[in-house]
Amino acid sequence: MERVHQIHHPEISEVLVYPTKELTVKSASQEIIELVKLNPLASITYATGDTMIPVYENLATAVDRGLVDFSQTTAFHLDEYYPYSQERKFSFVKFLNNYVFGPLKINPDNIHTLNGIAEDPHIEAKRYDDLVSKRISLALLGIVPRGHIGFNERNTPF
Repeated sequence: MERVHQIHHPEISEVLVYPTKELTVKSASQEIIELVKLNPLASITYATGDTMIPVYENLATAVDRGLVDFSQTTAFHLDEYYPYSQERKFSFVKFLNNYVFGPLKINPDNIHTLNGIAEDPHIEAKRYDDLVSKRISLALLGIVPRGHIGFNERNTPF
């Protein structure tokens, strides 16, 4: 394997940087698979975005080959536009239904999403925050060239 660089960060336990997209996808997929094998009841928060698609495709292939079983895991998503129905084209829930929840065969009872058309977004955010804050084994987050992680822009404290 090509050399992996480790970056030290005061708030993140480990940041590994791989020299190629392919190695990054392979490593991320393998880490997720190993977590689920060790803890079939793991709770995972899934990110959206094109950079995550190859990881999710690798995971779906592993599921199809019988190498891992996500059916008992609990799934969350990070965020949603408001007001935005999950049936709309760019809904994050729609994205995850297509790339994660369905392909990984996660039990629908174990899938938790934000209601993008909730009558009161503050109540919905509180409900979801309470749910997420008690259960996450792994949070998948995209890091983009501009330096933000999730929706946290560069220099924003966690």
